[in-house]
Amino acid sequence: MVRSNPGYILLKEGNIIGKWSWANVPEQNWFKDEITARQIEKLYNRNGTLYVIIVIMSITIALLLINILLENRFKS
Repeated sequence: MVRSNPGYILLKEGNIIGKWSWANVPEQNWFKDEITARQIEKLYNRNGTLYVIIVIMSITIALLLINILLENRFKS
């Protein structure tokens, strides 16, 4: 399902390997070589960034919890 109108879906052997809105369709030469590899690389790069964000947020939350626990301990 594409939420933009018009939206473009690229299918390969019945599988969706790319979705674009009208505003961000790649240039024509992007489609000439191996498209599947490009899409996998794009997903990998996006997930890599997400992984870094999750790690940073986890460390921040852990440090905040330690800080709260230490403050409560010294107040008692």
